[in-house]
Amino acid sequence: MLDDRTSLAHLELTLPPGTPSVRIARHEVEHAIARYPEDVRATVALLTSELASNAVVHAQTPFRVQAVADRAVIRVAICDWGGRQPAVPARDATTIGGWGLSMVAAAASRWGIDTADTTTVWFEVDIDPELEIDLRD
Repeated sequence: MLDDRTSLAHLELTLPPGTPSVRIARHEVEHAIARYPEDVRATVALLTSELASNAVVHAQTPFRVQAVADRAVIRVAICDWGGRQPAVPARDATTIGGWGLSMVAAAASRWGIDTADTTTVWFEVDIDPELEIDLRD
């Protein structure tokens, strides 16, 4: 949970290290936040795909997807056991590939990397307080 606020969406699952897992992670997060507006879902889905892809390509271990959301923010975290420290390398317009974390940094409200026994890359997308979120089941 983000804090003591009521969670409108919660997801936690572990996936194997393979390309199909990226699609599953994106789909499951989209399903968990289905009550949110399309533009918010699209941003969260894109960033989830990027972090899941990074886990598959760089860690090559199973990875855990966690998503929690309330009326103010959606938070997604991807945790792997690869032991690598992700970094945002310097890029210029001619660089091919490696733009993923730069994209996360640009599109997310906040993001970060936590390392200990695992590597967790997370992002948050703030929700416009004026948006209507359908709370019907």
